[in-house]
Amino acid sequence: MRKWKVFLIITIVVLLSAVLIYRGFRFARGKPVPIADERAMAVVDVHFLDKTIDLSEGINESLWAVITPNEIGLVYQLMILPWPGGRVSSVAVKAFHNNKDIYFYLSWLDPTENRSVALKKYTDACAVMLPVKGGNLAQNLMMGFMGETNIWQWKASQDREIWIQRDKPEKTYVDFYYPFEDEETLSVSKNDYSSAVNNLYSKGVGTLTPGDDQKITGRGIWIKGKWQVVFKRSLKTEKPEMGDLFRNKNRKCAFAVWEGNGGDRGGRKSISEWIKLVKK
Repeated sequence: MRKWKVFLIITIVVLLSAVLIYRGFRFARGKPVPIADERAMAVVDVHFLDKTIDLSEGINESLWAVITPNEIGLVYQLMILPWPGGRVSSVAVKAFHNNKDIYFYLSWLDPTENRSVALKKYTDACAVMLPVKGGNLAQNLMMGFMGETNIWQWKASQDREIWIQRDKPEKTYVDFYYPFEDEETLSVSKNDYSSAVNNLYSKGVGTLTPGDDQKITGRGIWIKGKWQVVFKRSLKTEKPEMGDLFRNKNRKCAFAVWEGNGGDRGGRKSISEWIKLVKK
């Protein structure tokens, strides 16, 4: 009888261990969440305008003023550590194309302008994320979990160096103990930037990789507690997976915002659900 009980206990332990190992491998990069029904997705119309914006002269506020914004709700990134610090509840999105380039306008409320990176100082930032490989959606917005994504990330600190160029270039800092913030940051080598926007690829948490296959430019202005950021990229690129941004009439994308004054950086950010882009 005792042998039977021992055998039963061992069997239960083995089965529970197998289940835990399986779940560990399956959710190693975060727990998948259901993708919203496409019919329920928010929509951003990308209208045709026979206009061109020269970002060296500014973001052309008067042009954007005549385009109706789409208010996109944002939520905390709560899937993995670190938990969020700053909170941005929504971002206003506008877009247009001129058959050659596509322009995105992102605007959100932020009481502080954070363009520097230093000890206990982090830059404001925002990003546009697009699925790669035929437009397949990743299973959640954790930097492309189970699906490759292309991320265009604008940083206010890089914008400062590219467009404002005030003072001498700053050092770059990295969190040595991030996300465990009892300690602070270490100074590391400085990158030379040619744009305020970084072209990145990711298949999940910890896989972020820079790419040089497409030129994406951007510029941001902060006025009276509000950021306005414009992205510009050619509709077509040399990368086969990206190719024409609108192979079909519709395309999906997502948005993210980092609030530097609230400690946002890396995975700490506010994110949107998938959004449907409709080319007009």
